[in-house]
Amino acid sequence: FELAPVIVRDALRRLFRRPGLTIPAAGRPGEVATMNSDGAYEWAQEMARGAENYRNEVTVASLPAMLRWSTRKAAARLTVPVLAILAESDTITPPSRVRTAFADVDTVEYLSYPESHFELFTDHAEAVRKSTVEWLVAQLA
Repeated sequence: FELAPVIVRDALRRLFRRPGLTIPAAGRPGEVATMNSDGAYEWAQEMARGAENYRNEVTVASLPAMLRWSTRKAAARLTVPVLAILAESDTITPPSRVRTAFADVDTVEYLSYPESHFELFTDHAEAVRKSTVEWLVAQLA
């Protein structure tokens, strides 16, 4: 587990009142980053284009909480309508895992696209935005 040494180093630094460490939020495959799947770095760079204050980093101190996070447990507490947008060819967040995570949510609706994870934000961005707005308007009616 490649993040363990970084987490330990960060904890020791903070123990001795030194500044905590950060790692890239998005990196390339093989790099230490919170997202390092194929295409993650390029997607993050594209999404941040024009955002002058964006920094591609996350605090190492936040990683243990991220690693303990359970979407299914959090989703089970939802009592509001939920729209889950799926990419059918997604290997990062496979639709089957999303459906399992939301299995106990009675108010979930699924919207599915045939592509992969990052293509939802690029190739299908306009269609996703349009469908999301339509869903929100219907919920507020």
